[in-house]
Amino acid sequence: MPMFEGAFRLYVAGRSGESLRAEETVRRILEDEAAGSYRLEVIDISVSPGLAEADGISAVPALAPPRGMSGRRIVGDLSQEEQIRTLMYSWDK
Repeated sequence: MPMFEGAFRLYVAGRSGESLRAEETVRRILEDEAAGSYRLEVIDISVSPGLAEADGISAVPALAPPRGMSGRRIVGDLSQEEQIRTLMYSWDK
C-alpha cells in the first residue's frame, strides 16, 4: 500500500463547481489517508498554462501523483471518492 507522501498536483480550470468538487474530494481522501502529512498543489491552468503544458496536461480536472511515484494521472470527474481512492492506491513508489 503506497504512502501518500509528497506533493500531489491537482490541475483545474478556474473556480468552477467541478474544480471545487475535485479539490474537496482529493483533500478529503488525502486527509483520511495522510492526516496532514501531504501537500496538495492546486494549479489553475487559466493562470499557469505553462505548468500544465510542461506536465502534459490536456484535460482538467486532473490529479497527478507526486514525483517519484509511478502511475497514470486521474482525469475527468473527480467526485467519485471511492474510485479516486482506489486509483490513488494503484500508484507506486
